[in-house]
Amino acid sequence: MSFFMTALALAAPGLHQAAPPAPSAARVPADVGAAADAGESEAVSAAGRWIELIDTGRLEESWRAAAPIFRTKLTAAQWREMVQAARKPFGAPVSRRLRSTAKTATLPGVPDGNYRVLAYQARFTKRAHAIETIVLSREADGWQVSGYFIR
Repeated sequence: MSFFMTALALAAPGLHQAAPPAPSAARVPADVGAAADAGESEAVSAAGRWIELIDTGRLEESWRAAAPIFRTKLTAAQWREMVQAARKPFGAPVSRRLRSTAKTATLPGVPDGNYRVLAYQARFTKRAHAIETIVLSREADGWQVSGYFIR
């Protein structure tokens, strides 16, 4: 799996630029179910707070809240353009449910660390079935998003 959002740009040529979601977009809470351990629970909570920033159009804030390694790979402006283009074909979020979690110490192209990979079954206004994957890394001040993918 490609790790950073920058990889999304390489893996998904043909993305279009889109208008950001309306700031008044409804919050779409993730149905998290029962977390397996405290680390997973914390990671799921962090992912939920972060994806809410995306859902409500607060893209620069989502960039600032991401892990340092994420922010060094792309600027806030690049992130905004990429997420707008990636989300446009899906429309507004309607619902999402945590489908799977994985704990790993290694991912391609990044230093070894403490990572969680969360996959959500999501529904959007223009796409009834989508998978959102959020990769988090354990940083000194908690779990932070290191990657976001939607298909």
